[in-house]
Amino acid sequence: MSMLPRSRAAQAVLAAALGLIFAGCGGSSHTHSVTVGGKVVPTGSTTPQVINVNLQSGRSVTPAQAPARARTTTSSSATTVKFPPISAPTAAERARGARAVARIDQHLHGISTWMPYWNTDSTLNRLTSNAKTISEVHPFWWQIDGASQVTNQAGSAGNSYAAALAARGMQVVPTVTETAGQDHMADILSNRAEQNRLISALVWIANQPHSEGIDLDFESIDQGDGDLQAAKAVTQRFPQMFGRLCGLLHAEGKVCEVTVMPRVSDDAVKADGLSYAVYDYAALAAHADRVQVLAYDYHYKGGPAGPVAPISWDRNVIAFATSQMPASKLVLGVPAYGYDWVSGGGEAKSITAADAEALAHQKGMSIEWDGTNQESTFTYNSASGSHRVWFEDTQGTYNRAELAAGSGLSGTAVWTAGDAQPALWPLLNQVH
Repeated sequence: MSMLPRSRAAQAVLAAALGLIFAGCGGSSHTHSVTVGGKVVPTGSTTPQVINVNLQSGRSVTPAQAPARARTTTSSSATTVKFPPISAPTAAERARGARAVARIDQHLHGISTWMPYWNTDSTLNRLTSNAKTISEVHPFWWQIDGASQVTNQAGSAGNSYAAALAARGMQVVPTVTETAGQDHMADILSNRAEQNRLISALVWIANQPHSEGIDLDFESIDQGDGDLQAAKAVTQRFPQMFGRLCGLLHAEGKVCEVTVMPRVSDDAVKADGLSYAVYDYAALAAHADRVQVLAYDYHYKGGPAGPVAPISWDRNVIAFATSQMPASKLVLGVPAYGYDWVSGGGEAKSITAADAEALAHQKGMSIEWDGTNQESTFTYNSASGSHRVWFEDTQGTYNRAELAAGSGLSGTAVWTAGDAQPALWPLLNQVH
């Protein structure tokens, strides 16, 4: 399954609805294993876990002490983890953490990718086979619901996957999504107690075994519902919350990253509809070790057919982003997928590059290289009507990685490891 339009959080919801990802549906638990370096590695249960992260009352402790001082209780439906209240790190903790972050940061530049929970086993083998190329992996299975309820879509298997990645020298920085929406997130960020609960939950995730930090991928916050004050509150307070989180994580020697939607101008945030202006690049970059800009879905499944990430648009995304932050902090997110549109309306179907090439062969159609947009495309007919497919193949992804490197960016991030063609990884090793 490949990228669905606009929101990767929406993709996860749809994947679950289609029954594609939960190996433990119906309450049963399934144990998986994968082969890594010729050895069978058990990955454990992939039944999703729900964790409630709450703050205890009482004496404050330092961030470094908090994970060790956490108290865990388990019920039939959820696990509750209680942390002492948040306290500011000391100067000594900040200095010690800065040294640790600097050591990690040396290994983060270059090629990174996401490991989605609906395709873990095959993706893990592909990642470990290309460990020399891939410097950083984002497990894509942590989700925040509200201020502090955490869902681990990979279940108890998650730590085993992370261990296998770390054993091959890749830096593991989990991505965290959320489901609050703009209005609810504005309420959370505007309430100090709720914001503290959110930060505690994120700190808890960042301190999972083999994790080097955290990447926030908060995508539901860019959809306005008519409340301009809520949109402005998120625009201002999301970077403030992120800064507090980064301060705590840096004191623990953890990296702090953020994933944002693509912008090409300094437009004002709006109350209704999609507004990527809610991501204040400069304010977020002031705290982040890396900022990943998802430069794809220029044409998306709910709109007309066209290139997923025109190269001229990629250049504009980079130009605006580097006007807001140092290029050395910026990572260009690139797709390894495309869409299959059919005439007569309706949403397009997402399709991986490999599946697109197989489809063209099956239909007896030639794939055309669009030099202007630097993407591949073809047409075919079916009982449903006339189809147009646009997709990012190995050459297209490589060209965008070259653009990122030539622009002095920190790296290139591929969505996703499971969608990318095997031939891509050796080529990317030549870029960064």
